[in-house]
Amino acid sequence: SPRGGSGNTGIGFAISIDRVQPFLVAVREGRAPRTAQQAPQLGGGPNAQRITLNGTALQGELSARSGVLSSDSSFFNAYTFEGRAGQEVTVEMISQDVNAYLILLRPDGSDLAQDNDSAGDRNARLTAVLPETGLYTILANTFEPGETGRYSLSATIGVATAPAPNASPRPTQPSARVLLQVEGSLGPNSLIWQEDNSPYQEYSLNGQAGQTVTITMESIEFDTYLILLDANGRVVGQNDDESTSSTNSQLTVTLPSTGTYRIIANAYDRNGRGRYVLTVR
Repeated sequence: SPRGGSGNTGIGFAISIDRVQPFLVAVREGRAPRTAQQAPQLGGGPNAQRITLNGTALQGELSARSGVLSSDSSFFNAYTFEGRAGQEVTVEMISQDVNAYLILLRPDGSDLAQDNDSAGDRNARLTAVLPETGLYTILANTFEPGETGRYSLSATIGVATAPAPNASPRPTQPSARVLLQVEGSLGPNSLIWQEDNSPYQEYSLNGQAGQTVTITMESIEFDTYLILLDANGRVVGQNDDESTSSTNSQLTVTLPSTGTYRIIANAYDRNGRGRYVLTVR
């Protein structure tokens, strides 16, 4: 799920965590419809529309008739598709009218991936390996509240290669220069993420605009969770599980600007404790 502490905190480039978190918390606590059971009435918005994987791109419009995220009043339209565990799905939202933002929800309503600008300009593209079989929900959203306009939305299936269960960490590729590698641990002395009381450690990364980095967090002792924040505290990327058969985390992002980024080495829940290896390439 998206994490949020102080300030603004997706995969992608920048969403205030306060926007999505209240709805996802409501889902987990049973106070909102679950997408696995019905086409969702997300936050009182219209029913979700079905989207066909590898089908023709859908044309949509964000307007006063769209759903509204209660925390920031940004508009969204919801779409659902049936996915199978292990499928690699790419969702793309293209618009000349709005600054596109995509959110992909798991069958239980929790966050799987988010993106702002990965398709270039103000267009959004996210790729995720589906962790389970079920009904997934796409939120076609905007970066800023109040944005309205037309867009196209597509969802395609790729081929994902998952590592074998309990596989050892992948070796560093010779061509991938290691920018940072550290062994750490989460325990009683770790920082605590305010939204869910999960422990975390924080690291700094100096990056250049347009630079692509891959961050991995690997542990055999707990379910890892990675978040990358920009200098303003906005999420550039986040990931829970790198594949359906691994609880290690990995995210690859293109940095939107030059500056100092914050890597949050987190646990998926408050019970996560143990050693890990964090690598940036």
